[in-house]
Amino acid sequence: MRAGLLLLIGLLFVMVVAACSDDDTQPVMVKSEEQADATEKKPVLVEKETEEKDEDSGQEEMLLEFTLPNEQVVIDLNQVTILKHYLSAVADRDAEIEDMALTRVDIPDKDTIYLLEFSCREDSCSYLLLNQQEEGGSYLAADLAMFKSASISPENDLLLLLFNRKDTGLKPEISKDKMVIIDLEQMSRQRTLMDNGEPFKNEYHWPILSASWKNNQVLTVTVPAISDTEESLKTWYQSDQPTKTIELTVE
Repeated sequence: MRAGLLLLIGLLFVMVVAACSDDDTQPVMVKSEEQADATEKKPVLVEKETEEKDEDSGQEEMLLEFTLPNEQVVIDLNQVTILKHYLSAVADRDAEIEDMALTRVDIPDKDTIYLLEFSCREDSCSYLLLNQQEEGGSYLAADLAMFKSASISPENDLLLLLFNRKDTGLKPEISKDKMVIIDLEQMSRQRTLMDNGEPFKNEYHWPILSASWKNNQVLTVTVPAISDTEESLKTWYQSDQPTKTIELTVE
């Protein structure tokens, strides 16, 4: 029964996400309030009574509240379509909300942004990037993955995110990464090009062992020194794991 339920939830989630690819953005409003005495608590959903509906939209107000250390963050679900649809499709909404996690990403001289982890199944989750803009303030950065790291560019306008997937069914276990570069003003994904002008293969193609900003347009990335085949990656995991460092241009 539990396996069937998880399968049903998974199918519903695929239906929702299929309508919103990694390149889609949705309007969002995130309100952050400093609270010196706040301690971290489980997130809660607050729904206002029918008579308090927004007169302009006709929608009942639905707020997702996160209490982080020294801060409370409130997300208006009516402004985050993908998240609202997801919660309306799952069988146990309260359990799904309780399992969510919100991570702060502090940016010098700019509003804090947040990475929301949700829809976790075993060792994989989905990740929604949220900022405090009134429009275009959310971005589905990854799904069926685990968050690794975040790094802001020298000019504080681009965000580098790394996500990981593991194929536990293979021996040895294969780990592959996804690198996402987000323009924080437009909340849109940027391309990364190699020296030959070809796009860098960063969609869970291989492990990205390190990635750092050389300047605001160039990244230095370390990856396995292998040919472009699945078999060579398996062999690499069983070897002394030689690496190569390449530079990528952000467009």
